[in-house]
Amino acid sequence: MATAESLPIYDRPLNGGGRSVSLPAFMQYVNPLLATLRKLGGAGRPPRVFQSIARELALSNAVLSERLSSGGSRFENQVAWARWYLVNAGFIDGSRRGVWKLTERGWASEFLSEDALQAVFDHTQSRYRGAGEEAEEEETPETTADEMDVEKLKELYASDTAAQRFLDHAAGRQRNQSETTVDRALQILRNDGHHVTRQEIISVFQSLENCGCGRFVAGRRGWPSRFVWSTAMISVGRAATGEQEDVEELEEETTEAVGEHEWIAHSFHLRPDLTVEFELPVDLTAPEAARIARFVEALPFGDS
Repeated sequence: MATAESLPIYDRPLNGGGRSVSLPAFMQYVNPLLATLRKLGGAGRPPRVFQSIARELALSNAVLSERLSSGGSRFENQVAWARWYLVNAGFIDGSRRGVWKLTERGWASEFLSEDALQAVFDHTQSRYRGAGEEAEEEETPETTADEMDVEKLKELYASDTAAQRFLDHAAGRQRNQSETTVDRALQILRNDGHHVTRQEIISVFQSLENCGCGRFVAGRRGWPSRFVWSTAMISVGRAATGEQEDVEELEEETTEAVGEHEWIAHSFHLRPDLTVEFELPVDLTAPEAARIARFVEALPFGDS
């Protein structure tokens, strides 16, 4: 059995055989993940993969019980990051949700050297600049519909008013979303006449993550705080309200494109007796705001 001395493990530098490699902590799970998938016959569902890696590396309870700020497992999160980098480098097939499967390259690969690990890291970094620098804020272990906790979801609906209002909205939608931003959820509920706070929405998203519906991602570097769905948003709402028993997988053809209809309402007190209301994209940039200002300045005005 592999041990902490024979494989890179949590919170230990990736070095040996010469030079030290400066890589994020999750890269220490690349080789254990590849080895585990080979041992499982080439593929496995995330829960079994996590369990096998923890057993093979004899990880301590302290490591396995460490949590992220969202409440998720730091160990599972870091293994999921390792998997994502291996998908981008062609070692793991990322086409099937909920199953981690080796590609031919993954099957053929041996224990990756420090140089090879650096190459895997650099390859993904070149495609997604800055990806993985703060793993706990970006990626999550995959959850499938049959792995989520419907009973916990129903308890959330019964005990949390903000969650109830958001899930009622989800149940009544026509299309699923792959992501829902905090600002968008806040706008929807307020437009429906509900008084909710930003922190309440964040709490709802964190609770939905704990139910296995997806992943709450804290905003950073210009990206908004958002919930990334791994299950169908509409069926999550309907399961919570008791309209249906099972939660469905998120399918692309029933999913609203990311960014579609992502608007936030604004009010501007233009005159003593006139308030102007308008909507702008939630991700409006400073250059775009400047263009809007120039457009307004260029409008024809009558004599004052």
